[in-house]
Amino acid sequence: MNREPARAWFIPYPTETLADAADLRDNPNYLSLNGTWKFQFLEKPADIPQGYHLNDFDISRWKDIQVPSNWELQGYGWPIYVNTSYEFTQNPEPPHLPVDYNPVGLYKRTFRIPSNWEDRQVFLVLGAVKSAVYVYVNGQKVGYSEDSKLPAEFNITPYINKTRENYLALEVYRWSTGSWLECQDFWRISGIERDVFLYSTPQIRIRDFFARTGLINNYKDGQLDLIVDIQAFNPELASATTLTIKLYDEENHLIYNESKGLQKNTREETLHFTQTFKEVKPWSAEAPHLYQLTLLLSSQDGKVLEAASHAIGFKTSEIRDGQFLFNGKPILLKGVNRHEHDPLSGHVVSRASMLKDIELMKQHNINAVRTCHYPNDPYWYELCDRYGLYVIDEANLESHGMGYGERSLAKDTLWKTAHLERVKRMVERDKNHPSIVFWSLGNEAGDGVNFDACYDAVKQLDNSRPVHYERALGGRNTDVYCPMYPSVEYLEKWASTTHPKPLIMCEYAHSMGNSTGNLIDYWNIIEKYPQLQGGFIWDWVDQGFLRIDKKGNRFYVYGGDYGPSTLPSDSNFLINGLVFPDRTPHPALYEVKKVYQFVDFAFANADKQTIRITNKYAFYDLANTSLRLELLVNGMVKNVETISLQPCAPGNSVEVKIPTAFAGANYSDADEVFLNLSLNLDRPWGLLPGGHTLAAEQLLLHQAGATLEPARKGNLKMYDVKDILTIVGKDFEYVFDKNSGQPMQLTYRKENFIAQAPQPAFWRAPTDNDFGNGMPRRCKAWKDLSRDLSVSEFTARLENPGKVVIHSTYQLTETGFILKYTYTVYADGEIGVDYHLRPAEGTDLSKVAELPRVGTFFRLPEKFDQVKWYGRGPHENYCDRKTSAFVGIYEASVKDLYVPYVRPQENGYRTEVRKLIIQGTDGSGLLVKGKPVISFSALPYSLHSLDYTSSAARHTVDLKPSGFTELYIDYNQTGVGGDDSWGARPYQKYTLLPAEYSYSFSIKPFVKSSEIKF
Repeated sequence: MNREPARAWFIPYPTETLADAADLRDNPNYLSLNGTWKFQFLEKPADIPQGYHLNDFDISRWKDIQVPSNWELQGYGWPIYVNTSYEFTQNPEPPHLPVDYNPVGLYKRTFRIPSNWEDRQVFLVLGAVKSAVYVYVNGQKVGYSEDSKLPAEFNITPYINKTRENYLALEVYRWSTGSWLECQDFWRISGIERDVFLYSTPQIRIRDFFARTGLINNYKDGQLDLIVDIQAFNPELASATTLTIKLYDEENHLIYNESKGLQKNTREETLHFTQTFKEVKPWSAEAPHLYQLTLLLSSQDGKVLEAASHAIGFKTSEIRDGQFLFNGKPILLKGVNRHEHDPLSGHVVSRASMLKDIELMKQHNINAVRTCHYPNDPYWYELCDRYGLYVIDEANLESHGMGYGERSLAKDTLWKTAHLERVKRMVERDKNHPSIVFWSLGNEAGDGVNFDACYDAVKQLDNSRPVHYERALGGRNTDVYCPMYPSVEYLEKWASTTHPKPLIMCEYAHSMGNSTGNLIDYWNIIEKYPQLQGGFIWDWVDQGFLRIDKKGNRFYVYGGDYGPSTLPSDSNFLINGLVFPDRTPHPALYEVKKVYQFVDFAFANADKQTIRITNKYAFYDLANTSLRLELLVNGMVKNVETISLQPCAPGNSVEVKIPTAFAGANYSDADEVFLNLSLNLDRPWGLLPGGHTLAAEQLLLHQAGATLEPARKGNLKMYDVKDILTIVGKDFEYVFDKNSGQPMQLTYRKENFIAQAPQPAFWRAPTDNDFGNGMPRRCKAWKDLSRDLSVSEFTARLENPGKVVIHSTYQLTETGFILKYTYTVYADGEIGVDYHLRPAEGTDLSKVAELPRVGTFFRLPEKFDQVKWYGRGPHENYCDRKTSAFVGIYEASVKDLYVPYVRPQENGYRTEVRKLIIQGTDGSGLLVKGKPVISFSALPYSLHSLDYTSSAARHTVDLKPSGFTELYIDYNQTGVGGDDSWGARPYQKYTLLPAEYSYSFSIKPFVKSSEIKF
């Protein structure tokens, strides 16, 4: 009601210089109303005091609140998280709303109009208000607005006093009729979420403009098609007013300047400017070239009345021949979905946080973002324009709780206007941003006549961009097929035939907790088929809120952590990010960077003397980069060299000869040799600093050959007394429990190196994906086996004076398997461990679940808290998420190996480990060697405490150190998966199916590092 028509987002300035600088602090036409307001929280509309909006109403007992803020995070009411349902009802009957509990926030403050605004129009802008607001100025009702993610703008000139103090009152509803269209998968919280401010204009102003900036003539030249709407509050001023358009290039050279006069006695007039520019620099995410458009409204004597400025870019976004083309080229969208979220301020996101997100995305090869599921803060688009991200701009339109059938609001024409307003106002606000490559009609709101109208309206407003809408299922109301969470198998089947529209996944790779497995499998298929053009990972940030307990421990909370138990909750299903709430990267983000990288490396031929570098960028020629080469022999860097690269056109390859010093390096047949390659920036590029790695790869130069068993000296003694077997050698005594079949003491130089007997390990603390696909229930038999095993056969023999061989056999009757350990104790103190798991004869493997892990658990004294390993790292990795974890030698503390996922679960794993040392600060420890490789984790927390099926640990703060180092030496684990978190299992090739498994390793205690060779 009484809201100004939607328009492009810009703030008017009094001069061209100020408009181009775009610093609101220096703008005399702008007055911020952010800050401290008086606030009254009420539980229902019926409690609103009569006359509260009047100037003389007593608010002395009202509280203070900061604007912008979400009031639930200020202690008023409770944040609620649900995914697909409405949080305010279990029986949706739109447009009806709760009566007994529907909180209302009353806001009041005063303001004075600057003296230089005397003869000007004054507008109030509410950047975003959740979910609806009535506006009063000086006791008079000004208007009403819904749509909590777009600005509401009101002309308050008739209501203000320009010489005295003015009173502004806002009546904000937690739930309104607009809430039926705002059923998104995020925190349901309320309040004023973006800036509140006033701006003033002269009596004739630039109301709106739309700069269409396409590419023509084989995408070489730029076409500016500019429409400007002028509004005159005093029509007599129009005839004496001129509009001037200027365009500046990146070097601030004026390349266009045209003026047009207005007609006489015109209240509203639209002016049209067109111009072609030869050989423009197009905008793209790789090369975000921007031009500065300036609009000047001047009086007859040449005085500037009003100035506006906006960065524009020449680009073309289109669907042609079944592909998405940008600037005439098919591109791949390597994207993420991003909710606006701050761990302290909720949906109030600072400019610094937005810039941090952009910086992290650029650092990790993310080139696209979907504004799930609403238009973002206007500053976000400025950053995307400036630094280069492709944007799917999505309308604040989701009615998921109504389903997609006949009750869907998409099919109810009574809701047609509400649908249209949300979509059209988004387009109007954001139309001048070159970063926007698709308009999205909304998310999970069904499909029907209302979306027919929305699609048609968008095309009428702006036919220069394609339209995206997932629930159209590739039909009429979308220009691209944009499914959610298809499997790799589905993608390949779909892409094997030709379609009229490309496929871009609007959501995929659900990154909930320890997830994002098999991402490389997606991209191997995407890059194989031209009509597969990428997707948007769900999602960017864990939506946890920071909480600090009485002891000062910091942790993140999620659904169910607020209010009474009767509040609806979908628990931690909003903890799906590639980064933690504070923007610390998950280990999965490093995998995203590797899989998303735009450069490939491979040996050019079989002799491995030449590297082929393939440029997969669409518009960047690899200028300003150098190739760094590292030669690793058995994990140690032996040679390093940097080679400057000549530019390489997009889609082309360049070959680089491996330096002579590398090719002729001295290594033996027994050595393992890798070539590490990284393409690094010579100088800064946008937000990326000089030296930043754009792409990297590890290539195997030489496979390690067989190694001879070392010559061992010394004799062993074996003592077999009742249930105890003791093996004694020089400086050591190893004691085996014949009932468990495992060593119960490993004493070397009078120090015991284990805290309890090792145990076979088949279980892991379930991940969020494990819970989603039913693994804890399906694989429970393997969990039960991991404790209280008794040996069915135990033998030991002294094979020669310096070697004892022990066999321990277990009948795993619950699963129909047989497990055999063979321990070989050598005179030098080393213990060889051979593990063999096989199905018993007659076992029906079709009735046996997969194994979460195949391994052995060692509980070590707490002092062994430093780890050094030769294997994949440095970050956490799993069999289906390891391409970014190169083989090398890494060191970390046990504490640092732990990954603090918001809800505790399996974490901290490392795969393909050749050997590791775990030791204390006194120098003593264990040397573990894989034969040839193992996987391991070493954590300060027990598996039990991390396992939500047997522990009450909802948060990291609930974890208590076990007082030991919990070491797992494994064959492997099943992958973490990640297609989705509600049913999809890890891919079969990454799953430990019920089958025969064998692996081997050795362990050896030491008290000084000098005793061993790593």
